[in-house]
Amino acid sequence: MSGIRRLGMLFEEFRLRVMKPKLHHEFLIVTAAHNAENYVRRHLASIRGQNYPKERYRHLIIDDASTDATGELVEQFARDSSNVEYRRNTERRGGCANLTRAFRDADPGSIVLQVDGDDWLPDPHVLSYLNLLYQDLELWMTYNTWAFADGRPALNSSPLPEYVVRARSYRDEAWTSSHLHSFRAKLFRHVREESLIDPETGDYFRSAVDMAHYFPMLELSGTHARHVERVLYVYNLHPGSIGTTQREQQLGCEKRIRNLERYAPLASLEG
Repeated sequence: MSGIRRLGMLFEEFRLRVMKPKLHHEFLIVTAAHNAENYVRRHLASIRGQNYPKERYRHLIIDDASTDATGELVEQFARDSSNVEYRRNTERRGGCANLTRAFRDADPGSIVLQVDGDDWLPDPHVLSYLNLLYQDLELWMTYNTWAFADGRPALNSSPLPEYVVRARSYRDEAWTSSHLHSFRAKLFRHVREESLIDPETGDYFRSAVDMAHYFPMLELSGTHARHVERVLYVYNLHPGSIGTTQREQQLGCEKRIRNLERYAPLASLEG
């Protein structure tokens, strides 16, 4: 990390400690999980352990027809947590379909986070920190920075260059706008369904789902999107994260997503 980026991160930490927010936003944390029994306990504990008013955030967990103990573990956890909602699919729908429904249903005044069921938040201050950032009404979404489960830094967590934002050339560049993603729910309401449908299958994309969701939001946001230096996400890369047999499918979806129609930046989230 460069000296300038490190200074920026230290300044953000200082703000977190000394600034008293005027507003505690409502957060919706959306989780889609499939066969995550080995990791879901840590995932759940990292969200329940946030030092943020419990009545101001809700955790929605969508079990995409797991065949292991994921459902039982989440159900047990949900019984003891008033702000946890559990949904279980009887057949697999895929991450894009599950997340899209949850994003569409979010309260329009809320801030939405995506945290996958085998990943987790790195410390108890993530929501407090995001709440501080979203005091700025001109901020519509954030992206980055993540770390591996063993503490190694991310491979693709860097700010998008200014020329990319100006030219709206996100789809032409290497994918760096990764976890943690957060956004104002009103922003997603401007994402059209056809941007999320794979033209090859006529159904929601099954791979490269982050690109399908966040390329449109980055294009719509323009200068209202912000890269965050502080590590806000643990990406638990493991053998089941991306199956080697799915790599060809993923690359195909990625190519089709990059070729979809691009959005013009919004002047306002209203309307």
